[in-house]
Amino acid sequence: MIGKSLFTQFLLWLSLGLVVGSYICLPVNDPDLWWHITIGRWIVAHQRVPLIDYWNMFSGGELWRAYSWSNEIVLALIDQTWGGMGLAVAQIILGVCLALALQFVYGKICRDHFIGALIGTYVAVATYNNFTLRPQVLVWILFGFVILVADDVSEKGFSRKRGLALMLLGCIWANSHLTAILGLGAIVLWLFQSSHSQFSIGRAIAASGSFFMGTLMTPYLGGEWITFFHKSGHPLKYQSIAEFQPATILQFSSVFVLLLVFLLLVVSYTTRALPTLCRAVLAAGMLLAGLTAVKFLPFAVIVWGAMFAVWWRESGRNHRMMIHDNFAEGLLVAKEGLLKLSTQTGGAIVFVTVSISVVNIAHLVRTPLNNARIPKDAVD
Repeated sequence: MIGKSLFTQFLLWLSLGLVVGSYICLPVNDPDLWWHITIGRWIVAHQRVPLIDYWNMFSGGELWRAYSWSNEIVLALIDQTWGGMGLAVAQIILGVCLALALQFVYGKICRDHFIGALIGTYVAVATYNNFTLRPQVLVWILFGFVILVADDVSEKGFSRKRGLALMLLGCIWANSHLTAILGLGAIVLWLFQSSHSQFSIGRAIAASGSFFMGTLMTPYLGGEWITFFHKSGHPLKYQSIAEFQPATILQFSSVFVLLLVFLLLVVSYTTRALPTLCRAVLAAGMLLAGLTAVKFLPFAVIVWGAMFAVWWRESGRNHRMMIHDNFAEGLLVAKEGLLKLSTQTGGAIVFVTVSISVVNIAHLVRTPLNNARIPKDAVD
């Protein structure tokens, strides 16, 4: 019976990731995707990464680095082999991976997979406005795992295994997107002034150093950092671009992140389980960045989700503290109810969630591309 119960819970977890991942997907409609595909086609044809800009009419011939080259190759091959349908399926897979990864990360941080699944679902849905088939979505997943490893270092100390994990994450990040500094900053602030270790400074240096070393393992030998500093003012300089515009309360993602912020502030105050100063600075800084440019809202909600997971873990260490909080008590009751579900009831829930996912996916299969925004034939 225990084995069947665990299997049913595992199916529930997978079906939840499937329904959330398919929900946040829309027909592929990001014009920047075709720029990535074009670069990927060039790399595949020439078997090397470009060193100068061949495509921009305003900066043709100038020094340029294709910092998302690894993702661009994958996107180009998918488009070449399966066309628009392949891109739509790749987007669905990316959405499901995002949802499942966040559920896993928060479950590990808060030491409770039920609460982790709830937080992960909430955070994944909060990325709805920003989600698309672009390298930055892979970076959201990496960002979650960077925080998870940093939290593990904070709790258990720095080790070779955790250092290698951070180095690998830094390597993948630097070969996917130009925002590796966000991961580096998160590691430092998450570990500095750790409430569980007097050696937090040493751990922060070791962990951030491992991550930084990973970012140098690129075809450009870390030259992406030069590109980053050259472009660091773009979010404020080019606010006419949609992703660099300030957030508004009417946006889906803005409401979700603000609700999470207010909830965490209330429960932290009532239970007296307050975050460390540097983690509070990290969360506040990412929130400010997200409200200034909507491109950073997913990073903000991921950090605040991690802060909530830490609050749950710290509150759970003092059970008397948690039982005096009505919100926490409600979550505990919901968790107990799930654990008591029969195999038949759990199977019925899995059937419903999978059915909803099938409906979402069928819509995307019928309309894989939003041709009103994507000049696919012209690009080809």
